[in-house]
Amino acid sequence: MLAKYIVYQGPALSALGRVALSGVLQRLGGSQKQKKLVVPGQQVQTVLPPRPKSLVEAFLTHVGSQASAYRGTVPPSLFPQWALPIAASILQTTGYPLARTLNAGCRLELREPIPSGEPLHVSAQLTQVDDNGHRALVRVQVVTGTAKAPSALVGEITSYVPLERTKSQGTAKEPRRVPASAREQTTFLLARDAGLSFAELTGDFNPIHWLAPYARASGFDGVILHGFATMARSFEALHAQRPLSSMDVRFVRPLVLPAKVALFTDGDSNMYVGEGAGGLAYLEGTYTTA
Repeated sequence: MLAKYIVYQGPALSALGRVALSGVLQRLGGSQKQKKLVVPGQQVQTVLPPRPKSLVEAFLTHVGSQASAYRGTVPPSLFPQWALPIAASILQTTGYPLARTLNAGCRLELREPIPSGEPLHVSAQLTQVDDNGHRALVRVQVVTGTAKAPSALVGEITSYVPLERTKSQGTAKEPRRVPASAREQTTFLLARDAGLSFAELTGDFNPIHWLAPYARASGFDGVILHGFATMARSFEALHAQRPLSSMDVRFVRPLVLPAKVALFTDGDSNMYVGEGAGGLAYLEGTYTTA
C-alpha cells in the first residue's frame, strides 16, 4: 500500500491547505483587482531533508522504472514531490484564484545528477506571466541541487489560471493529435486509482485526481491523471533507452482514468502520449538526450 508514504508529504499537504484557504477567502472577498506583478519575482529558498530511499523506490516502481537505474542519485522525475509546494508558495503571492489553477506543462533541464542521501537545496522564482484577461499562464522556475551539486536540476512549471474578467472569444481549437507518422515506444495501462497512488507518492492531493464526484463537479468526465504523472512515466520510458538531458512538455488534454494510452516519438526529439498514431494527444513535447 502506498498510503504509508503520506507521512513524507507534509509540505505538499500544507501547500494544498493554503491554496484551499486562499480560495475560500477570495470567494468571501468577492472580485478583486489583480495586483501588478514584478517579473522576475523575489527568489524563495529552502533546504529539505534527503528524499527517503523507500519513497524513491516506490515512486520508481509506480512510474515503471527501477531503483537500479538511479544508484546513488535522485530521479529527476520525482521533481513535483518537492517542487510543487514551493512553487505554490510563489503562485500564492500573485493574487490569482489558485483553487482553479491547473498545471499546464513543465520543462526539466538535467545539468548533473542529484546525489541521494543529501539535503536538497531548492530555490523558486516567478519568471513569466502571460495574462490576456481570459486566462493567465504563470511560469515558476525551481532549481534543485545539493551542497555538492547546487544547480543539478532546473525546472520550469507553467500553471494555467482561468479568469472571469472576459468571456472566451472565437471558435474552439482543434484537439491536439499524435502525428500519424509517430512511432509507438511503450504502452501505459492506467488503473482508476492511478491518480490516488501518484498523490500518495508526491503529495499532490488535488481532488480532481482521486475523488470522482469532485472531478465531475469540476467539469471532467471522471478523475484525471496528474500531468506530472504522465510526464514521469514518459521520462522514465525514454530515459531507459538513452539518458535524457532535458524534457519540455505541455499537458494538452485531461486524461480520464482508467485508461490505456501509449508513448510515441516522432523524429529525433518530439514526443506524445495519446490513444494511437493519429489519435487524441494528452501530452506533447520535446526531449533531448545526453
